[in-house]
Amino acid sequence: REQIKLAKMKVWEARRTFFPALTLSWTGTSGIQSDGKIEGVEYGIEGKQPAFYSGSIMYTLAQAKAELTISESNYDKVITELYFDVAKAYYLLVKAKKHWEYTQDVFNEIKPFHEIAKKEYEKSVTPSIEFLNVESNFNEIYYQTVSNGNEFELAKLALEQKLSIEDSDAIDVFVSDEPRAVT
Repeated sequence: REQIKLAKMKVWEARRTFFPALTLSWTGTSGIQSDGKIEGVEYGIEGKQPAFYSGSIMYTLAQAKAELTISESNYDKVITELYFDVAKAYYLLVKAKKHWEYTQDVFNEIKPFHEIAKKEYEKSVTPSIEFLNVESNFNEIYYQTVSNGNEFELAKLALEQKLSIEDSDAIDVFVSDEPRAVT
């Protein structure tokens, strides 16, 4: 915005050079001489109008307009990049939340089966190799659940950083299965 403001001032300055330049002067004198008191006022107006500068005034105006256009394009680019970065961080957060919820559901569904396998092993109904296989799969899903929870928190922090939000509880992610246009 500051670059745009400066470019607009340069355009205005370049346009101003087409008009006459006026200089006002005012001089006041007062004093005492040998023959009496003297007071005097002198004022004047001086005007200058550029007649011919071999196109340098036109070139300066065209250059100032081009700089204004570039400044406005840079501003639009920065805004677009900001929207993109925020949208990217948001959709990474949505993805991480869906992964985390899915692995939590799978973990909660498998947990009772793990408990059954553990009880059967304790009663020596199943061999230890089968129980260790079940235990390994259960721990792997537990690890995935914790890992996806951490990825969700990291994605949340990334979105907070893009939005410059201090409070992580301020973000409530709305997840919809239906895609919709963002305006």
